[in-house]
Amino acid sequence: MDLAILCYSADSPASLKAIKDHWVPELLQAVPRVPYILVGTKKDIRDEQVCKVELSHRSRVNLAKNSSFTGSQQEAREKLIAASQLEAREEFITTSQGLEAAEAIGAKDFIECSAMYRDGTREVFETAAKLALRRSPRRKKKHYRRSADTCTIL
Repeated sequence: MDLAILCYSADSPASLKAIKDHWVPELLQAVPRVPYILVGTKKDIRDEQVCKVELSHRSRVNLAKNSSFTGSQQEAREKLIAASQLEAREEFITTSQGLEAAEAIGAKDFIECSAMYRDGTREVFETAAKLALRRSPRRKKKHYRRSADTCTIL
């Protein structure tokens, strides 16, 4: 094997945790010299949800700021703002968290993609091909056989 691609879902912190805790140690035990890249999938879901939450948060904050509150209503205003801040912290893996994870696990590269919008999918395969080709030197075979490099996708 010339290269491994480790994928996690941007809307599932558990999937990134599984890569760190389970798949990287197993990969290092099975094929210790094989490089790997970390790929964040479903970035479209994260990006869409972040936009929705941000718009919701802005509208709640504007409502709370533009309304006049007295006494116990002030507490309600503060709870409204706090609730929208909690909602803004949905469980999505950000790009910076993905980059940090890639560094922490020793990945050769980090890419995010969205199959739904075909955003970054080509980059995943191009990067994988470049790393695999850079890694595998041409092997000399017996003179009667033609040298051929192969690529296996599992």
